[in-house]
Amino acid sequence: MEVNVMFRFRAFQLAGGTQVYNYTTSLSNSFPSEEVFLSPDFLSHIGRNRQNSFQKDSSFGYFKNIFVNKTADDINEYDYDTTAFMANENINSFMFFLWFIKDCAAHLYETILHAPKADASFILSNHEIFTNTHGRQDIEIFTKDEVESASRLMNDYRKNIQKTGEIFSIEPGFTFTDVAKYRLNLSPYNNMHRIQRAMTFLNFARKQSFIPLKISMYVPIYECLFTDNEQEIRHKIGERCAYYLGGSKDEKIYNYNIIKEAYDIRSRILHGDKLSTKSKFGNTSTKDVQIEICKKLDNLTRIVLSKIIMHDYELFLPDKISNFYDSLIFN
Repeated sequence: MEVNVMFRFRAFQLAGGTQVYNYTTSLSNSFPSEEVFLSPDFLSHIGRNRQNSFQKDSSFGYFKNIFVNKTADDINEYDYDTTAFMANENINSFMFFLWFIKDCAAHLYETILHAPKADASFILSNHEIFTNTHGRQDIEIFTKDEVESASRLMNDYRKNIQKTGEIFSIEPGFTFTDVAKYRLNLSPYNNMHRIQRAMTFLNFARKQSFIPLKISMYVPIYECLFTDNEQEIRHKIGERCAYYLGGSKDEKIYNYNIIKEAYDIRSRILHGDKLSTKSKFGNTSTKDVQIEICKKLDNLTRIVLSKIIMHDYELFLPDKISNFYDSLIFN
């Protein structure tokens, strides 16, 4: 039996309005032209309010799932739930990795599954809502090459870094819909290696719209990657990151200062203190300076994580990597 799945996106569009295929999924700025999504049957299932909200979507995705050797009578709610969840997970990961191309708030808004022959629909709302470094959800336009680059990076991460096997410890009675809502509580933090922990904090940072807190959530990314004890953390993460990226003396000092400034903002915010009015980047209590620091930190984080995922992931997987840190500085 055939099941059709539609994705609703926000803050994401394709350059020139062209259609792009991301593996089995068709991406387009326009509402899917497939007849199944234009039928009165589908529209009656989703309701008038949801139809009216389509105009808020920036783009759409579509793919078809086939249940081999199953009829409409053989498929139950669990099958729909599982199909919607797996489709949701795959496209959600892709939208997350668009950030590695450039600063953006692109995210999946909703997944709608429709099975005409079974006269059934299933809707899964997304809980991964991102903002850009301005704390907004501005539409960002991506070319076909950029979409393909994000897909390749996502696949590299899955193949080389993401742990295999059971990701979630699902409690009795939980559905995959529940997993989508409570995923972080189902995956024990101590079971993650340092790169996964860094990616978790990247997720937290990108969800924040309050700029000082967004900056604060970027800082643990560097603590995950560049520390293995609790001593002199601010200096260590700045110095080690600067040496890891390399460059001229001025570039190293510049990168060191970005992290140092972000660490200061994090410390003040999370301890309930006022932000500094005097720093190397200006008055951090003003929104313009906060956004400027956030943009610099966001870009620096993109460079660091991309370098690790594409080239150096094996160096960052062990629990203890003190020798690697020493080699960064003394070589």
